[in-house]
Amino acid sequence: MLALGEGALGLALSGALYGLAGGIAQPALMAWCVDVVAAADRGRAMGTFFTALELGIAIGAMSSGLAVARWGFVATFLAAAGVAMAGAGLALARPRTHAISAA
Repeated sequence: MLALGEGALGLALSGALYGLAGGIAQPALMAWCVDVVAAADRGRAMGTFFTALELGIAIGAMSSGLAVARWGFVATFLAAAGVAMAGAGLALARPRTHAISAA
């Protein structure tokens, strides 16, 4: 959407969709993160989750800036969308694990 949109309306709609998706995904990902580890390891799991999240934001921002300078906005946003889709596919394709009991 962001790659192909033009003008302020496209930017605003993309931002709204991004915010909505983040608001839906973040709690679900956090719950998934702590659901598959023992109760004693939940703090470590959340620390790892947030470290990976912040590193991804930092590395993505820096590499996207370089990509925009070299290939332009459309190619960069389409590539980022492809990476996101690949990540979603990998997450959904992994074997299901059962929740570890809280005890």
